Amino acid sequence: MIKDREKLAKYLAAWQGVGLDYNAFDCARFAAGWAVECGRPDPLDMYRKWYSKRQALRIIKDNGGRLLEAVTVTFGQYRELNELSWGAVACQDAPPFDALGILDGSRVVCLSIYGGFRHAPRAQFAQGWNM
Repeated sequence: MIKDREKLAKYLAAWQGVGLDYNAFDCARFAAGWAVECGRPDPLDMYRKWYSKRQALRIIKDNGGRLLEAVTVTFGQYRELNELSWGAVACQDAPPFDALGILDGSRVVCLSIYGGFRHAPRAQFAQGWNM
């Protein structure tokens, strides 16, 4: 567990201060990068590239209408967040553009629109996937 927390700390340190940018780094890329770090294949390989929020929304619409549904295609059926453990990818229920983060105990590490990360209460997220 400590080794995994160190892995997450290193992952977060690599992205600390990077601003939200639909051309290069957004919550989908953040969660996908963590999945790859945890040994999964890159879940974004099955989607065309996007370079704007509009393009991202189009991909989501084409894959079920919600980010939750698009992520379920790549990670499998989601589970309730209270059933998941530390390091899970969490999904905030805010249709149509749900937000993804990484579960870290009683909070979820998310991207901040101002750059870097913010920590949201676990209760703000409903579903997720173990990595």
